[in-house]
Amino acid sequence: MPVFPLIFILFFVITIIEVYLFAWVGLMIGAGATVLMVVLMAMSGIILVRFQGIRTIMAAQNQLSQGQLPTLALLEGPLILMAGVLFLIPGFFTDIWGLLLLVPPLRRLLLRSVLRFFHAKQTVNAQSKPGSRTLEGEFWKDK
Repeated sequence: MPVFPLIFILFFVITIIEVYLFAWVGLMIGAGATVLMVVLMAMSGIILVRFQGIRTIMAAQNQLSQGQLPTLALLEGPLILMAGVLFLIPGFFTDIWGLLLLVPPLRRLLLRSVLRFFHAKQTVNAQSKPGSRTLEGEFWKDK
């Protein structure tokens, strides 16, 4: 499936969820409190993203100064950035996902899952014999 229709569908579904949550929370606590809550959540999230981003950069620098590769920091950085983007999108659903990305054990669990997925893909692709070539073509069976 091409990526563009998938992104469009995802954007549409997330928008519907956000509108529903805005309406539901607005009915529960009022419109003004709902807007204030969304703004405070975004501001708090951005502060957390900044704090964790700085902490990740410092950890990477520390590992580099010890002669180690900062692999975990390099993998966590984009997820922290994604959390920041999610906090900038107004809404409760995206803020919750952004907050989940800022919890280090959950972020590392996600990274392990993604790495396991790509490792499995690589293993499947690497199972062809070394030096063999794949030829594409058509065939038919004569009777």
